[in-house]
Amino acid sequence: MNKCAAGYYWVEALSGSFDTCAPCSSVTGAAARATYTCTTAADSRVSDCDSSTPVRTKGQSGAPDTCSKNAGLSPMHVAFVVVAVIVIGGVLYVWKHKRDVADQAKQRQQRQPTTTTVDIELQSNPMKN
Repeated sequence: MNKCAAGYYWVEALSGSFDTCAPCSSVTGAAARATYTCTTAADSRVSDCDSSTPVRTKGQSGAPDTCSKNAGLSPMHVAFVVVAVIVIGGVLYVWKHKRDVADQAKQRQQRQPTTTTVDIELQSNPMKN
């Protein structure tokens, strides 16, 4: 015998005893009608979560599924937020830099008043004699 029913996993016996099927470990927050699958006591997979903890997250290899109230942020959401912050930061940096350059130009114009000097040489009118 090496096949167990749903909700059980195969436990190979030590010498002198019989192989058995052991029940999968329960998942906190699983629905009462949920079905389980597992290959060890530590990697229970659950078909459904209770309405109070509706978000099912598949466990990594060797870890059980979890049922929770909030899914949290997925890696894709985190990446989107990071990219958005970087883009917004870049836009704000460019905007501030341009504003600072314009302010510096205004300050230079205000510090150095513009004067125009015109030299006029008066000559007698050669037509008038």
